[in-house]
Amino acid sequence: IRGRPLSPNSRTHQSRGDEPVPAHEMATIYRQLRTNLETRRNRPEASRFYRSEMNARLAAARSRGWSVERVVLWLSRTISMYGQSVLRPMVTFLVVSLLGAFAFSINGLDLDPDPNGSTSASRMATWTFAVQSMLSFFRPPVADLSTADLWVQIGLRFAGPALIALAVLGVRDKVAR
Repeated sequence: IRGRPLSPNSRTHQSRGDEPVPAHEMATIYRQLRTNLETRRNRPEASRFYRSEMNARLAAARSRGWSVERVVLWLSRTISMYGQSVLRPMVTFLVVSLLGAFAFSINGLDLDPDPNGSTSASRMATWTFAVQSMLSFFRPPVADLSTADLWVQIGLRFAGPALIALAVLGVRDKVAR
């Protein structure tokens, strides 16, 4: 229980003796400490222990090699700091929308319903289409899409609500403190 990290990026913790505490045991210890603080309604400290618990779980997953858990934890930390950040999901939303607009512009997105018009949409119209695709899960914006563009739109339609949900989780975490 008295383990302390060797360094901020350490995968194991050092106890009073010379023997390191495995990361999966540290995750359990952090979880117990977090639960204790949550029952005492000390939300800011519980939030810090939650982050430490998740980092220890990621370190334990790294030591086991590649796994789905490792990828999910890494994505959760990178995109939203385990659901505790508001800014990271919003920046990711912007980056993903710009990448979607770029992907749409590769084939020349045609937003003109006229079959005789062969001009592609402007950059701003393409980005607007990508953002609309991210914000409308059930009713996507209508356009004449190629198969590749259709797959891009489907990916954007799933990424948008997920990133918004992570931002809402971050707001909830900030308000609950």
